[in-house]
Amino acid sequence: MVHGGAVISTPLSLELRACAKKIVFLHIPKTAGQSVHRMLRSLYGPDKVAPVRVNSHRKKYPHDSLGALDVFSGHLDWDRLDFVPAPKIVFALLRDLLERIASFYLFMKKNASAMSAEELGRPSKRGQRLIASLSIDDYFCDTSLTWRSAALSMAFMTISIRPIWPSGAAKAFWRH
Repeated sequence: MVHGGAVISTPLSLELRACAKKIVFLHIPKTAGQSVHRMLRSLYGPDKVAPVRVNSHRKKYPHDSLGALDVFSGHLDWDRLDFVPAPKIVFALLRDLLERIASFYLFMKKNASAMSAEELGRPSKRGQRLIASLSIDDYFCDTSLTWRSAALSMAFMTISIRPIWPSGAAKAFWRH
């Protein structure tokens, strides 16, 4: 663990570091990913955590520069982990879908409430504007808004889950 800038050895951190494998955490939104990321930074130290938090970041760093790092944590796609040197342990946290959707709604509602009326009026903020004006029941259950709720649900699941479990990936998961 990191305390005052120094890594403190605990049985868990010693065991993880002794396994000599890269740790890859695939963060699915609204599944406590920030907490897991902070824990990994504490266990390994910030200098051992890759700055690559989303797939587009990996283009900024030469492949060779990532080899000395031990932890890769972020919104990374299962089928795009070739930049992480083997051997590696890959994991993700899953959450009850209804809890996850409620958490997403509350997160978006909080962000929307912090926006000015002018900002909420922008065309690009349509989703935040709707969330700011509707209860959770109306947002997801109002029959006149069914098309949007269904589209949101499909988009949320596709964006979050698809990159982790492409066709045939479940078998490949256990080989890493």
